Amino acid sequence: LAGPMFNFLFAIAAYSLVFAGGIEGLSPVVGKVVEGSVAQKDGFRSGDLLLSVDGRKLSIWQEQRLYLFIQTSDGRKVTRSLNLADVPMSKIDARLVARGIGLIAWYPTVPPVIDQVVNGKPAFNSGLKHGDLITAIDGEKTGSWDDVVRLISASPGRQLKLDISRNGNPESVFVTPEKAMDGDREVGRIGISVQPVAIPEDRKVMVSYGPLKSLYKGTETTWMMSVLTLRMLVKMVTLEISSKNISGPITIAQYAGKSAQVGFSSFILFLAIVSVSLGVLNLLPVPLLDGGHLLYYSIEAVTRKPVPEKVMILGQQVGILLLFLLMSLAVYNDLGRLFP
Repeated sequence: LAGPMFNFLFAIAAYSLVFAGGIEGLSPVVGKVVEGSVAQKDGFRSGDLLLSVDGRKLSIWQEQRLYLFIQTSDGRKVTRSLNLADVPMSKIDARLVARGIGLIAWYPTVPPVIDQVVNGKPAFNSGLKHGDLITAIDGEKTGSWDDVVRLISASPGRQLKLDISRNGNPESVFVTPEKAMDGDREVGRIGISVQPVAIPEDRKVMVSYGPLKSLYKGTETTWMMSVLTLRMLVKMVTLEISSKNISGPITIAQYAGKSAQVGFSSFILFLAIVSVSLGVLNLLPVPLLDGGHLLYYSIEAVTRKPVPEKVMILGQQVGILLLFLLMSLAVYNDLGRLFP
């Protein structure tokens, strides 16, 4: 038990450290409710301020859960329940609240200005550059970056005419978005990223706790993450959700780098999530893992005699096969993300 327990203790310490130091995030204000989504059907609308979830006080957007108690944009306090029976299991992933439920956080309007152009991608090949302002796509004006994403995503494999402003001079380029998969649907991608915009100070929220409350919150968060990880593993085995959610060393390394670039707190939170995942995985009753040894000890405690050597050898062989298949799937998913 020492290894997995240390994983959980590290996660508790990491979460507690972050909670004590303070977490900065967006104010929990709904910026957009997706048309036809569960959230729209259940009465949510733009401008709603989320106050608590299942009785838990909500301070920043990142703390949202699945049942939301809100203060509407006109100041009235009301309770709304989400009927999550309409949310398919295939949409249970990191984008659940936006893609599955239909609630999108408020964010300032982002102008359609290109920041980076990926070498070798359609945008690069068509001559698009850093600083280009996209004014229209196929004649439809683009007032924000969301318009650019919407129009390009809806046109995989179809040539588009992009009207741009470069150093104040109008130009036009033609680009054909490459095909990519976003969940279960095909979308277009051209290989550009957006210039970040500053968030107004009145929309930022800093949440911090005292030492004891931080320790409590750290323990609670570790427990919740452990339960969630175990539930997702069970749903993958029963084919209720896609095994594409499994990540391997390549994706982990990528996210470690990205979280480190964002800041110390983000990197520590990332390490806590990885530590919880390792702790849960190690406790699975699979031979070769710590959970497999605990399984053997449990059998010995009940039968009052050691597990036969032949059974242990067979179990180890099965365990090696299962771990090999799991690692192969994880690496396959990693490569699929790198080369869609």
